[in-house]
Amino acid sequence: SVSGRWDIKRDFFEDSNFVNDLALKLSYGIQGNMLDNQTTRMIINKGDVDSWYGEFESTIDTYPNPDLQWETTHSYNAELTFSLWRNKIGGTIGYYYKHTKDAFLTKKVSDINGVTSYVVNRGELSNQGLELTLNIEPVNQTVDASGKRGFVWRIDPQLGQVVNSLISKAIDDRSNTIRDEITYTDYLTGNVELVDRPLNTFFSYRFKGLSSKDGSPMYAGLEEENADALYEQFSQLEDEEVFELVMEESGTRVPTLQGGVSSYLGYRQFGLSFNFTYSFGNKVRLLKLFGNNSLSDFPPSGEKNMRREFTRRWRTSGDELKTNIPGLRTKNVSPWWNNTKYTSSGLMPTFAPSDVYAMYDNSSIRVAKGNYLKLQSLSFRYNVHDEFCKKIGIQSAYLSITGTNMFTITNKALKGQDVTQSGAAPTVNMSLRPNYSFTLNVTF
Repeated sequence: SVSGRWDIKRDFFEDSNFVNDLALKLSYGIQGNMLDNQTTRMIINKGDVDSWYGEFESTIDTYPNPDLQWETTHSYNAELTFSLWRNKIGGTIGYYYKHTKDAFLTKKVSDINGVTSYVVNRGELSNQGLELTLNIEPVNQTVDASGKRGFVWRIDPQLGQVVNSLISKAIDDRSNTIRDEITYTDYLTGNVELVDRPLNTFFSYRFKGLSSKDGSPMYAGLEEENADALYEQFSQLEDEEVFELVMEESGTRVPTLQGGVSSYLGYRQFGLSFNFTYSFGNKVRLLKLFGNNSLSDFPPSGEKNMRREFTRRWRTSGDELKTNIPGLRTKNVSPWWNNTKYTSSGLMPTFAPSDVYAMYDNSSIRVAKGNYLKLQSLSFRYNVHDEFCKKIGIQSAYLSITGTNMFTITNKALKGQDVTQSGAAPTVNMSLRPNYSFTLNVTF
């Protein structure tokens, strides 16, 4: 790696009272990565003596992979540091760009080779981000004309944005390799990375409405009356092409813009500080309605809890016009794509579970914006005057009242769901509740 710093103020603004500091930092580096379980030679584990043959037996631990090369990442960083107007406004503007070549890809191979998958070098990934940090001090009268503490106001906003783009295939976070085979659950969970789409993009089945017959959910592009035509179409496509047809892009699980704003106001012996955090650009799934969706759970027995949303469920024909909550399932609703008429040929790709209710929790109607504004902390502090402290024989003392997790402003569609909790599980976790504390600090 190599880096350098240019002091712009010294070269162009040395005599300026407005520019107190201005500098540019640049850096470049190359990082290599190799998987621990890949080697150029075969590794064999020597076992014990076989009781039948009377000889030592061995097993292959790792097959050789002599053609695998290092995965390389080129990193570029730029940061502009500034301080203006007698240090009343300062901060940094940073930008980074990372480009990965020869990313690891797990290829499916015939088991005649002794293994079912093989790691090769393929795929490229670019990652770039922008970070902005500001330190604003509009007023700083630490000591006024009378010798007492004056008014102080400081604001420290932070802004961060990350943009990821895939140039070829996808990186698997679990094994740090790029995957060659993708399932429909990868699309639903956002564990798939596609060309020209942000990382962590997830998909959902296109909710069409409820059936007027039994209140079961229906989905666009999967109409039973078009079963024969859809089978002919799906059987000639790749799995990922079918996923794109039956699902729609819901958004990304990771915010595109997030940060915080902290501020401090002080006057005389009093001080007030608060910290807001915010996040924008991501989507979240609503908590599951149907849990593990086993048939024995519906209708549920009397001692089991149910979501309040079921009070607005479909009950009779016509309710589908005023609600999107399915009716209670009393029998297994098997979709047309699970019929042996279409599965016996082996050409039908697996793009959904075998139950339309299991699809509902992963449908477009169960997706909401994850934007939020949160008052993370609020603190009020009183510093006991020095003269009073001396009279009672102590060095210093202060009292403070602090609250954390004060409130969060989120999308109404979440219906009280904690914005940090995904709907991947039926368990409802308690949201973060406000906490309050009182502190008395005395130094002798």
